Amino acid sequence: MSKPATLDLGNLFPDFTVIQTQEMSLAANEVVGKITNTLVTLNPMEIKTYQITVQRSSQCFKNGNTCSKGGDCCSGLCFNLQCY
Repeated sequence: MSKPATLDLGNLFPDFTVIQTQEMSLAANEVVGKITNTLVTLNPMEIKTYQITVQRSSQCFKNGNTCSKGGDCCSGLCFNLQCY
């Protein structure tokens, strides 16, 4: 039997700090609600879409690391981010 799964969205991006998390409609064109923490639970057969606002970790980008694709590089991952 399937069971609910809880995931901490903050742990998905260890080199970034999650500033805000919003649950979006499946098409990601409408906000369903804001989430006060980064923990989300998915029930069996459930699909959800989230918009996450993150802030760069100063320790990650202190050397100005960049990826060959033009984005920023941290933990071997490339990101093309707009910073606020």
